[in-house]
Amino acid sequence: MLKMIKAMMVVTILAISSVSQASLINVAYVEITHTTNGPLQVQEVVLWGAISGTDLALSSAGAVATATDFRSTSCGTSGDASCVLDSAIGSGGMSSIYHGASATSILTVTLNPIDEISWFEIFGRNYGGNKVDIYDVSFFNDNGAVLQYFTNLSAVQGSTTGRVYVSEPSAIAFLGLGLLMLALRRFKH
Repeated sequence: MLKMIKAMMVVTILAISSVSQASLINVAYVEITHTTNGPLQVQEVVLWGAISGTDLALSSAGAVATATDFRSTSCGTSGDASCVLDSAIGSGGMSSIYHGASATSILTVTLNPIDEISWFEIFGRNYGGNKVDIYDVSFFNDNGAVLQYFTNLSAVQGSTTGRVYVSEPSAIAFLGLGLLMLALRRFKH
């Protein structure tokens, strides 16, 4: 009987961990900075909702984009950087891209409401990217605590970082626990 209970527990843990969606929960806002010493340039930010299955980084979804500074050719002004939320990818031209005025520019995308993210993608310039298309990305909860951090994400080739999947560390730990229990069960026999 005890063996049966243990076996059922292992199967349950493995089943739950294999179907559970690995995502980052309680994301309130995202900060994008420039990795190297140069101005930040972003054309579009996509934050994919794990539950909704839609882009949460849209004005129509309640997202707001702000920035610390702007170059005169930037698509936004006076702190409003909403152009990175609703940009037409590939529209080209300097006026369709957020341009930071300094090497310390910060682009912030705030979600409303706080949500769960499964992946993100950042689009840089679509006309011959260079060192300005390398980003550091931080995800924060509503208390300002860092949930996850990515560095040196390049959009130099292909003008996009590609999809970068995020996951809650507990989901990975849960899968590891299930595998450990399976190994222990096998070791006992």
